[in-house]
Amino acid sequence: MFPEIITQIDNQEYEKAKELIDKLSSEGEALLWKNYYYGLIAEKANQLTEAENKYRQVIKDSVFPHPQITKNIRDGLERIKQIKLAQKDAENKKREERKQQTLAEFQETENSKELAILVLKPLSPEEKNIVGKQFAEIIKVDPYTAKLQIPTRNLRLYQTGNYGELSYYQQEFKTININSICYSIKEVNQTIVYQVKYIAQNQEKITAICNNKLSQEIEFTFNYQDIINQVNGTVPIFEMTLHTNVKRKLTRKKETLDYINFCDLHLSKNKTILRFSDYIYQFDQGISIFNQDKTSREKWLTLIRFLNDKISEVKSHDNFTPFAEGAIQFPEMLKQVKSNINIFRKEETLWDEAFQLYSALILLDSK
Repeated sequence: MFPEIITQIDNQEYEKAKELIDKLSSEGEALLWKNYYYGLIAEKANQLTEAENKYRQVIKDSVFPHPQITKNIRDGLERIKQIKLAQKDAENKKREERKQQTLAEFQETENSKELAILVLKPLSPEEKNIVGKQFAEIIKVDPYTAKLQIPTRNLRLYQTGNYGELSYYQQEFKTININSICYSIKEVNQTIVYQVKYIAQNQEKITAICNNKLSQEIEFTFNYQDIINQVNGTVPIFEMTLHTNVKRKLTRKKETLDYINFCDLHLSKNKTILRFSDYIYQFDQGISIFNQDKTSREKWLTLIRFLNDKISEVKSHDNFTPFAEGAIQFPEMLKQVKSNINIFRKEETLWDEAFQLYSALILLDSK
């Protein structure tokens, strides 16, 4: 040991201590003491990462460890560990205090207790790795589990609960650059949906014949410039079918028989959705663009091409299926969503509600 160096460090005369340390040999045991003292200065200056690196470097360089150096290093690493634990506890305490304060603020609003959902927006794999540890600390799970929750390609329904608490998490996620969508189911159900039966006129203003939520036929006129989003998706049609098992007994099995195609157009005013589907659209009515088409599939593709030509600059959202596969894991929440899809089904499903939720969230997030 070198008492003069220790004295200068204890007196917080770090520059003088470094001058003495620099005079030590850079070989053998002196090098180990040299790096140890540099680490000790960093620790005293609260530069914990640098201190830990210096201490661990001493361990790596110690072919035949000096007992006193080994003890000092272990003591130093233990001190750093305890400091970091104390800092983490302090951060958790502050976060919990901030959470309670935020919750108290939201509890003063009318909709704080309403059922709501929190949806995570995708991050790149690189961004996911950067924020993974902080995300884990917020949601109080291990980093590996936390990273699995962060999507990289599509929206992911993360959690349901009351609006006040989910709004807090949305705020916390934003501080670490994780963007999300948070709305109450009431707000989702307040979106206006018109099911388009056919386009009657295609001029400067477009007139569509639609059904409203009461299944009443109305005329709806709009400009293509009013459209801000296009949302595409397919919803399965299920049916119970009979099969013979290995014991030659009849069993019932739920199978996907077909799919219904949807294309939602969002209008910037009044939270309005124009919903096209190959199940509802009357291809033999209105504008004549399907003359060469024979099958419903061909007619639907012609309609989509027609719409795409008119709104080529509008952002298209096409990742409904992976979102729905996660959303249907929350059946009690989905049962509260008004699907605005009038399809006769032999077997009930929540995919209709999932599509409405997906489309409505994108519309609400575009405000």
